[in-house]
Amino acid sequence: MGGGGMSKYLTGADLSAEIDKLLAEPGGSHAVAFWGRGSEDRLPDKGQGDFRLICNLMSGGTNPYVIEKMKLSNVKHLSTLHAKVYAGAKSVVVASANASINGLGLEGLEQAKWLEAGIQIEKSEEQSKWFEKQWNKAEYVDKFAIEEAIRIWERRTPPPINSFADFDPNKERLPLLYWGDNSDWDISKASVEEQLGPLTPEIEALVDDSLWVQTEEDAEKLPPGTWLLVWQQGSGKVALKSVPPEWFCTGRILKNSFVFTGEDLPEDSVLRSERHDLSPFPLDEMFLRSFYSTINSEKFIELRISDDAGPWFTDRRIDLTREFWKSCKSEYLRLVNGN
Repeated sequence: MGGGGMSKYLTGADLSAEIDKLLAEPGGSHAVAFWGRGSEDRLPDKGQGDFRLICNLMSGGTNPYVIEKMKLSNVKHLSTLHAKVYAGAKSVVVASANASINGLGLEGLEQAKWLEAGIQIEKSEEQSKWFEKQWNKAEYVDKFAIEEAIRIWERRTPPPINSFADFDPNKERLPLLYWGDNSDWDISKASVEEQLGPLTPEIEALVDDSLWVQTEEDAEKLPPGTWLLVWQQGSGKVALKSVPPEWFCTGRILKNSFVFTGEDLPEDSVLRSERHDLSPFPLDEMFLRSFYSTINSEKFIELRISDDAGPWFTDRRIDLTREFWKSCKSEYLRLVNGN
């Protein structure tokens, strides 16, 4: 790299080569969200040498067995990290590429289909200060963090399917159903800042995009990596067709993160995971027709009404959700076959 603040655009093999150089360089400082199989071998002394690393350990995108192999005094984790910044002594690469993983729970050959790009720039005081700020906010990885991350990793969602026609409504882990009604709320600034740091516009948007968690019992049903199909309720307690449903993958729970407008009681919410692009299946037109036909039927009225005083994700509703997916799949196949 020359002087004068020059930058270099990198893709493909050139990007991988520059990242490899920076990871192998002793004394590197890397804020890279997700780490996958084999990434420890790219670090000095196969993860036992001189480096510092910040990862996102608890979202299901980092392989905890890889982190466990590293010198843990060199490693911290930060649940809001999504950056991919590889820094050596003289240069930095800022890229879309994670360390041997694409950040969506895929490893090895599965990630080969993803196109990556990045920019290589000269090391600067500004970048160094940014890393130190994140390092100070992050937590060291200990055995308890590894154990929790392993639990999340083992529950991670497999790669997506291409059509609802391939969806198996009999599998053990099915997406849950969640509805909203566009109720207004106000962010509890002090509580959010205590958990996530200063309430920047980015953090505010993150909280605004979160979902209400009614009770502690509901929180237990929403470990990181749980898929929800979220739809809007209209008048008459039916699913609103003018606002299509969307996928939501759960991240961390925020305690006392907001209050409903006009009320005083603080409420919890769940943040959207960074894995939200890896949805279980596409919400195409044929699926939407089968979804609305099924969810708005009398059989599934319990999935459209709630008791605000109790948990939403009761055992009864979860069992009914399983029946919903079976009925929705049957309706989908009927429509596809023109019956």
